[in-house]
Amino acid sequence: MRIALVAQPFDKVLPPGQNSIGIIIYETAIRLSQNCHTTVYSKGNEYTKTQRVIQGVNYRFIPLASDAFLFPLLSRISKHLFPTDHFFSSSLYYFLYILQVALDLRLRQCDIVHLFNFSQYVSIIKFFNPTIKVLLEMQCEWLTQLDKPLIENRLSRVDLISGVSNHITNKIQARFPQYSSRCQTVFNGVDVDIAKYDYRIAKNETGTKPPDLLFVGRVSPEKGVHILIEAVQIVRRSFPKVRLAIIGAKGQLPFEYIVGLSDEDVVSELSFFYRQNSSYYDQLVAQVRQLKLETAISFLGKLPRKDLVRHYHAAKMLINPSLSESFGMTLVEAMAASTPVIATRIGGMTDIVVDGETGYLTDPGDASPLAEAIIHLLSHAELRTSMGKAARQRAIETFSWEQRAEDLLSRYRTIL
Repeated sequence: MRIALVAQPFDKVLPPGQNSIGIIIYETAIRLSQNCHTTVYSKGNEYTKTQRVIQGVNYRFIPLASDAFLFPLLSRISKHLFPTDHFFSSSLYYFLYILQVALDLRLRQCDIVHLFNFSQYVSIIKFFNPTIKVLLEMQCEWLTQLDKPLIENRLSRVDLISGVSNHITNKIQARFPQYSSRCQTVFNGVDVDIAKYDYRIAKNETGTKPPDLLFVGRVSPEKGVHILIEAVQIVRRSFPKVRLAIIGAKGQLPFEYIVGLSDEDVVSELSFFYRQNSSYYDQLVAQVRQLKLETAISFLGKLPRKDLVRHYHAAKMLINPSLSESFGMTLVEAMAASTPVIATRIGGMTDIVVDGETGYLTDPGDASPLAEAIIHLLSHAELRTSMGKAARQRAIETFSWEQRAEDLLSRYRTIL
């Protein structure tokens, strides 16, 4: 079986510095290569070799310079040719990238191509490879948010639609019942060996205790970090010395990717942050200053893997207050490190957290119940321990990379 995984044009797949989908592709490809011939397509540049073989995976690097040069022109053309107001969903978005992939796939005669999120690439791939089977994996809600007739036409050429959570899969089935039988859920994975790493520390380099609370993720409005900051202010009334570490890049997503598409009020209201003259990160810093929480909250930026794992182990809990979340990768990573989690009752996070067993689920957009859950866990050390054990067990049984690869292989065989 010859499999090709195609990264999004902006994904960084090889370590270090991968983005989330880059990690997913990298770890999945390694496991798939044990059973089939696996090729990964991702972005490259003039300094990148066109091909490398790493751990049994053949990596093909596609240059983006031409796409970047043509972006302004193609964006204008797209508005006149396609029934969508969103350039990122048109067939001209990184057209030369996917064209090069399609032509290379024809030479390699792959059996299956595995795409991520960009449904418009299906037609281009199939035009040059009419017999290839297509798996479209959705790590976001675009299929249920973009123009219905447009998406419907694209899905007619897809052999299997994979949702990263039941939330995603169920929404696709509801909108396109004629393709319901083609929709299945395949969860993301995690390195369950994370618990073997000896990063439990009592003090860090400055001699102070590590933060009790941890947020890990993109610092973007839909992640709800501003709500978590409000919750910390409430928690400090009961635990004056509690501290929060915010780990993640200043990665505010473009308005049209999530906030501009959502019909959820709690997400649409985030447009407020896009109307300001400063970035979301700068607005958070100002919020911390206004609430006088400078000693309680630290922005650590994006950390190397070993340092991130250390924080997973050292924290008393991980908190994800997202208002829009297709899956919730950092929840699973924390659970694998035996750390209990608190998340909002949103999207794919309800597939991950067993409320009251591996952590807590709270209502989105409200700092008060979030603070209550944090205070409860801070007050009960034995509960944190028991939840942490249950969380790790769930991560091992449901969210390992090996389980994900096994699920995908089963789907591949089915569509072949």
